[in-house]
Amino acid sequence: MRRSRATSLIRPGLGMTISAAALLAGGPARANDQLAPAPGTIMLQPVAATTKIVRNGFVTVNAVLSASAQLPNGATVTYNLSASVYDSSYSNSHTVSGTVAVAARKATITVRMPYSWIMASASDTMTVSLYVSASAPASGATYTFNANFTSTATVPANGATTALTYSGSL
Repeated sequence: MRRSRATSLIRPGLGMTISAAALLAGGPARANDQLAPAPGTIMLQPVAATTKIVRNGFVTVNAVLSASAQLPNGATVTYNLSASVYDSSYSNSHTVSGTVAVAARKATITVRMPYSWIMASASDTMTVSLYVSASAPASGATYTFNANFTSTATVPANGATTALTYSGSL
């Protein structure tokens, strides 16, 4: 009586598995042997490699926000710009924060943010969000002003700049 071990052999370069039961039984070794394996035989299957695409570029944002009467010239406006790409294999995110001052009843934000992302697909989508906030003390109360903008687009070719323009009010 022959006994077989419950293992399989992997042939790296050939992308196949061969059960030890088939080898010990004296039969021909076949890729992904379809014979009924002996109880306890472990069959290994090749794993597909994850695609790795690297994209480098820039996101530029120009935002002009009109200031309400309660937000005086010189008031500080804080912004947070984030860009991200998430897929089944990779997570990428970049964030830039800063401040601008209200001038001539407007807050003007201009940002150029570089990115370098690893993605699984050339058709992955990036999400760009701009969050803006300001507050102004008033007699007995503090006024808080917020604005949020979000855009999505397919990640462009290497070296490209994605230009976004937003307008609104605080």
